[in-house]
Amino acid sequence: MKMIAQIAVIAFVIRLSACAAQPVSPTYTPQLLSNTATTSAAEQPSETAPTEPDATDTAAGETPEDQSLSPEETYETIAAVHANILLVESWLIQGISDNQREAMLTPIAEMSIAPLADIFQAYMPQPSLAESWQQAQNLHNRFYPQMAAWLNGELAEDDFAEALIALKIESNQMITEADQIAYQEFGIDVAEYQPDYALAMDIVFALAATAPGDLAGPRQLTDLLAASEAEPNPDLLVREVTPVIYQFAGSDLLLLIGLVENTGTENLELVEIEAQFFDVDDAYLGTLWGTTASVLIKPGKTYPFSASLVIDGDDTEIREQWQSYQVSAAAHPLSYAPQAYYHEFDLVLLAVIENEPGEYTIGGSLTNLGTETVDSRDVFISAAGFDAGGALVGVGKGAAIQESVLNPGDSVPFEVVIQTGGEEPVRYQFFAEMLIVPE
Repeated sequence: MKMIAQIAVIAFVIRLSACAAQPVSPTYTPQLLSNTATTSAAEQPSETAPTEPDATDTAAGETPEDQSLSPEETYETIAAVHANILLVESWLIQGISDNQREAMLTPIAEMSIAPLADIFQAYMPQPSLAESWQQAQNLHNRFYPQMAAWLNGELAEDDFAEALIALKIESNQMITEADQIAYQEFGIDVAEYQPDYALAMDIVFALAATAPGDLAGPRQLTDLLAASEAEPNPDLLVREVTPVIYQFAGSDLLLLIGLVENTGTENLELVEIEAQFFDVDDAYLGTLWGTTASVLIKPGKTYPFSASLVIDGDDTEIREQWQSYQVSAAAHPLSYAPQAYYHEFDLVLLAVIENEPGEYTIGGSLTNLGTETVDSRDVFISAAGFDAGGALVGVGKGAAIQESVLNPGDSVPFEVVIQTGGEEPVRYQFFAEMLIVPE
């Protein structure tokens, strides 16, 4: 007997017209983000990066033995909770469609909001900020489940907005007290985090890398990969890298898309992408992280990837000063046999709607061609868009838009939102994948 694992896996290649070959353009030039950017990006990682990021008290992926945080780390974790509440409030004010909620906001929530639960469990705060830390943990424990329910469509938007008003009042009081302690006792320049405290979100990626435990809310991709570390793999070839800046929910987002080919002979599991940006003097400006559009990476196959970053605080330097970037790829060893990945889906394109310049909603139908009965919520869908010359111009994620049990032969509508640099794709390649683990 088999059961469907409650795990968020992202996607495997299924073409709308059964075309399995991945198009590759050998002479694709990355799009420049500003007039000052005159150096095209190196598409292969070099042996040594020009300038490494400044070291912090606790580097990404490393934590002190006693798991105690510095005053700066404690303050930033508290501020990150406040930043999340302000961010989600801005989503509500801007007005969010069901497509954007499923395809764009949920991944953001999973990457930058949900991991705070693990951080609160895994680390000890600086004693002077312990009370604010406890308040932040309490706020997050109430805020995240309601936000997850709203994202999943289980909580009405009006009800969530009402709850968010009360949470924001408490959060404003919390951050005011934390600002005062951080500045007066430790000399932390709290002004650089205001008004939206988005700069504090870097601490989530720095600390969550080693924080143990399960995350609440929507199924997490990290659940699948918790038992292993991604390692650089010489068989991974990165090409057709393109950076794009676009507006979303009142913020500038930097999106990096490209292709990764597994040139080796072994199956790999989820390729992680790291892109470091540098200025004209090769000084480090910032890093983007992302993943491929498929968890199972088969030998000889090519998969699109995407990585993104909200450009705020110090990250605005990337937009204004970048001259080059370096992209590296690392892969996880297999956690499950390749047979555990269920790819028996047919995806058919039905409609393309331009929401705004550079943003397209792709509608289609997904059919279960296999012998398993599956839940549509466990099927993770993405798509890549290509221009007339076969060059990659957009990558996006989506999902089925109806919750239903899919028996063999059953179909369900799906939607994917794709961001491009402005050019409308003329051809699409779809990905759909889920994981079935033997009981």
